Amino acid sequence: MPIQNQTCEKCGQCCTTQKIPINLLDIFSISAYLKITPERFVQKYLKLTEQQGEKTYIINQKPCPFLKDNLCSIHEIKPTACKITPCPKNPKYNKIKKIYGTTTLNFLINSKKDILTHFITEEHTGHYLNSHRKFRQSTAEKYKEQIEKDLKNKLLTQILLKNIIKLSIHPQFQSQITKQDN
Repeated sequence: MPIQNQTCEKCGQCCTTQKIPINLLDIFSISAYLKITPERFVQKYLKLTEQQGEKTYIINQKPCPFLKDNLCSIHEIKPTACKITPCPKNPKYNKIKKIYGTTTLNFLINSKKDILTHFITEEHTGHYLNSHRKFRQSTAEKYKEQIEKDLKNKLLTQILLKNIIKLSIHPQFQSQITKQDN
């Protein structure tokens, strides 16, 4: 369980100010929800960019086109990045983020499953974007299947989590992260 539940302040700030990364699983789930092809979703809503030296898709407009009356109109299948991003209006979260960084903040307030999903899907999405010039459902499906397989592979996720904790988490929070597993 996360240390603290996230609450939405219904201000729309996160959807109007942040670049929202979209991974391959997001593309497939959101396009199915919207009843359009993944190719159409990419063409209509995404742009290819580079963040921290890695290619990624982000929502191509601000505010997010799925923000309606300060609420997410695709909340049931919102992007992975949105699931793990805390409300920017919460001063407690912002204080932790300022002192210890985004990775520590995300581990403290999110489930291990959401964090692992984010890291694994981002890695595969980066590999896909580096290998293909244009999004095609047929080629992306193979990466989507690999993501789903890796998410089911408990050994991989346990190794990944241990390495992330070792590299990114401040020592005083490691025991709290371990307690979340129980």
